[in-house]
Amino acid sequence: MYFPGFSAIGSGCTNALFWLSRRQHTLGLLPLRAGYHAYEAKIMAEASPHVNEHLDILVATHNDHWFSTTHSSLHSEKPHPEINVRNLKRLWKRHSPRDTSKIGADK
Repeated sequence: MYFPGFSAIGSGCTNALFWLSRRQHTLGLLPLRAGYHAYEAKIMAEASPHVNEHLDILVATHNDHWFSTTHSSLHSEKPHPEINVRNLKRLWKRHSPRDTSKIGADK
């Protein structure tokens, strides 16, 4: 699929959209890679002084969806073992802004 399949809102959206575009993010990517791209976009959005530390990530496929958040009062009814803020932070430390084409492909 060739159309983007992503969006961003808020004061940091320009930076987030730039990063998702730079990653050539599209529909059909592996869910873990899509979640990681969203996490990277959040980090890039934090360049705006009005972006806070709260993070909600929703990754959806045609079959399923997963939600992860930093808000302790919210939780996912069906958590994903890899698409969660803790794992995405770990991936950031390992990959930072490098190529992500191999993320999730080893399954």
